[in-house]
Amino acid sequence: MRRPIILAAGLLALSSLFQPGGAETTASCKGQQSCTACLTAHSDCAWCKTERSEGFPYDHCDLSAVIARLCPPPDIVFPRSSVEAVKNTSLSEQQSPSQPVQVAPQHLRLKLRPHERKEFEVKFRQVADYPLDLYYLMDLTVSMREDKETLVALGEDMTILLRRLTKNFRLGFGSFVDKPVMPYVSQAAGTKENPCALYKDITCVPAYGFRNHLNLSNEVNRFTEKVRQAEVSANLDDLEGGLDALVQVATCSDVIGWNKKSRKLIIYTSDGLFHLAGEGLLGGAAMRNELACKLSDDGYYERTRTHDYPSVAELDRVLRRENMNVVFAVFSDVRKEYDKLAELMKASVQVESLLDDSSNILSVIKRQYESITSRIELVDDSGDEIAIRYRSSCLDNELKLRNNCTGIKTGDLVTFSIEVEVLGCPKQKNHTIHLKDVLTSETVRLDVEIVCECDCERPELVQTNSPKCSGVGALQCGVCDCPDGRAGWSCECSETLSGQSCLPDNSTSGPECSGRGECVCGKCECHAGSTFNITGQFCQCDSRLCD
Repeated sequence: MRRPIILAAGLLALSSLFQPGGAETTASCKGQQSCTACLTAHSDCAWCKTERSEGFPYDHCDLSAVIARLCPPPDIVFPRSSVEAVKNTSLSEQQSPSQPVQVAPQHLRLKLRPHERKEFEVKFRQVADYPLDLYYLMDLTVSMREDKETLVALGEDMTILLRRLTKNFRLGFGSFVDKPVMPYVSQAAGTKENPCALYKDITCVPAYGFRNHLNLSNEVNRFTEKVRQAEVSANLDDLEGGLDALVQVATCSDVIGWNKKSRKLIIYTSDGLFHLAGEGLLGGAAMRNELACKLSDDGYYERTRTHDYPSVAELDRVLRRENMNVVFAVFSDVRKEYDKLAELMKASVQVESLLDDSSNILSVIKRQYESITSRIELVDDSGDEIAIRYRSSCLDNELKLRNNCTGIKTGDLVTFSIEVEVLGCPKQKNHTIHLKDVLTSETVRLDVEIVCECDCERPELVQTNSPKCSGVGALQCGVCDCPDGRAGWSCECSETLSGQSCLPDNSTSGPECSGRGECVCGKCECHAGSTFNITGQFCQCDSRLCD
């Protein structure tokens, strides 16, 4: 009458193996020959560094629950993942202080095992009057002279608008034309110094690539005055050097004065298209764009004659790295091309249509400011070795896989649940990752330590030519690392011993030891089960199914 009870117990044990991850996890742990391989196989694998003895055979690597029963606690190697807050300054209240905090925590230290997922929360709350740095980057070719006058006339209205949006704002101003070389700008006598000589009754300044006229300043009168003083220029083709200028505006943080804690908004206005990487070669600008600040003391881009325009990918990388929000405010007849440019970029880039005289520029600024202040989008620079997944309920209380939320207003609290997983055991064990909001400069720093190596494998703890390894192998973490030509738990036999005797009935194919043991020196050593025993010459007997 005992058989039904035993069979029921056996079926129960079998069913546990088919729970999510059960049998798969057990198989991942079994047969690992080193401590590092064990820790890397699965997050629930543990290693026992007790030296193997004939009277007590077991697998050094197994599920943590199995190892806990078989191995003395001091010899168990089972590091756990952890998350520790290094800096967790409280979120600012609704009214913005001088150094507002919109994201918390700010700095975390993570210790992660491969394939073990660790989760933590990041909270975001928007404060009122968060600093705004607005840089107005203008195409100052001759066809834009009316638009420049419109901007001067709108100076006071712009001040009123910005003060309604935020009390903490600064303005900067720069302009671009194109590389002052042929075939972009005429070098003929009389037109080099006055490129507008081709136009009747118009005088203008020599062409230049980019010029920074005004660093970011809260003195609005200076902005209006600098725009008024700026003079137009001219070039020969319909394409401009605007992307060259964008790289300089984004990378010259120290010169222009970008605030580390601000929304960075660049308003790019033009009625023309743009040159891309490769086109500088026509004018001798053969060197690759350095993607770095290269301004002279008087604010001009110094490498405009020698270095090529940036590619779309290079520009995108710079804008994302510097947390820039760019609005291409352009005329309707070139908008299609700017829309295509924006589609190719991952940075925060928008396209708006300008009226012929730019009189709608204030509505463009207002609309784009409201757009970036009502949205949060988290991104990271984790690379291929570490996977990061974002979930948030945003404001609709529906938890979804998403890294952004929209419709946010001042004082709204948004919580992201962030899961980090190390996908393997890379050579570099320490990584610094930044989670950041693409629309502001708020950043969460993650210091990640990947734990997939065992202390007992350190060179100073390895016993070379150990007597326990037949005097030829190295004893590390309780197992023998045998040299070429030797095998066995203690390197006691020759590797030339055939595994034929580990196959039942002298079979010539099929798994050795029934796939449930190791063939050591021609004999099967069966794996230990968590709730059952495997025995027999070829590990063919299973106590779950036998009386």
